[in-house]
Amino acid sequence: MSPTRKNEVSETSNEVTLKYKEIVKANGINDEVSEKKKNLEGKEETINFLNSFRGKVYDHVLKIIKHDPEEEKLLVLGHGDYWNNNMMFLKNNETNQIIGHIAIDLQVTRYNSPALNLGYYLYTSVKPEVRLNNFHEILGRYFDILKQTAAKLGHPIDISYEELYIIFRKKLMLGFWFALCFTSVGLSVIKDIDISKLTDRKDFATQFEILLQNWIEDHPKEADERAQVIIDLVKECRELSID
Repeated sequence: MSPTRKNEVSETSNEVTLKYKEIVKANGINDEVSEKKKNLEGKEETINFLNSFRGKVYDHVLKIIKHDPEEEKLLVLGHGDYWNNNMMFLKNNETNQIIGHIAIDLQVTRYNSPALNLGYYLYTSVKPEVRLNNFHEILGRYFDILKQTAAKLGHPIDISYEELYIIFRKKLMLGFWFALCFTSVGLSVIKDIDISKLTDRKDFATQFEILLQNWIEDHPKEADERAQVIIDLVKECRELSID
């Protein structure tokens, strides 16, 4: 990229990125997003929403996870880190169909609302268009299998689909925050940081900032696409969440 183009990109930094970076730094999350574009529909709303959580994301996540067993309609033993990198699938090579599935990495299992795993999985591992177009079908399939399995085990569940849907809406922001991290470019640049030269967390932040800025300047098109993904994700979760 020419020096002129790099300067243009740098001067038109999208506030979506800047506000999200502030949130990330304030809450100790290692992944950051930095996007560039002047005119994105929903930009200001996204900036204001992210900025309202600056320095508060960690506490917000704890609030979502915290539960009162006396008030919860349904509690299950959940995986805790339920996304596609922690799953293994068995495929029939002749039909190309998935015929088996297991979850791995059971280090953060917790007895809590099933909505935590649902939101985490749907927002970190399911393509937005699939999630938006098939949400009730996916949730309904989960609901049916959950009730059938619990009944077979001798512990029938007294809960309706509508109740599960409300529970999901109250807890989905856990999945939102992790999806925001996975959407970031941080995973693309962190591999280039020389950990052997780090002396404290400030050095890490400085190196990360430089690498992040270089990535944005060298990938303006992808940076624009990432910004739009963030805006769409914020809009979707704000409309659905009951907080």
